[in-house]
Amino acid sequence: MEALFAILATWCFARLEFHPPKAGESVDVVLYTPVSAIGEFVHLVPADGVEADGWIRTVEPDIPATNKPPANGISVWKVRAAGGTYPLVFRIGETTVTHEFRAGQTVYTEALRHHSDGYATQLRMREARFFGVVPGIPQIGLTPWLVAYLLIVCAAFPVIRKVTGIL
Repeated sequence: MEALFAILATWCFARLEFHPPKAGESVDVVLYTPVSAIGEFVHLVPADGVEADGWIRTVEPDIPATNKPPANGISVWKVRAAGGTYPLVFRIGETTVTHEFRAGQTVYTEALRHHSDGYATQLRMREARFFGVVPGIPQIGLTPWLVAYLLIVCAAFPVIRKVTGIL
């Protein structure tokens, strides 16, 4: 029984955290940089089938909610694409990083990808919420789908235990 729950959880990690972007839907694409890159220009290389609200940005300080100094730089684009898989290529100085973007498909690519030398890219997709309302608990690292999973498991466990005679 535990193996079944483990398999289900593994599948959920790859499928249920976000809604895959629809063809033509705008998604925020974020490039995180080291603090040393603040003030530099970043180029999102145009790709066939991809539209953006501009291709060149300046790296801004990523101001945290507290009064601490920024831990990194940030640049944000609004991107949309026709259905398909596209490479988003970012160039800053001598550094090039790539993040795959899928639109109009049933599966999305990883939302956050860490690259070498302190760079990271993120696709800010819509979170999937159970019945559209069950929130996550980010303070302890629980995404909305994981909270829903825990609610389902806790509610189903007594029934499953009774039916199977386990425990």
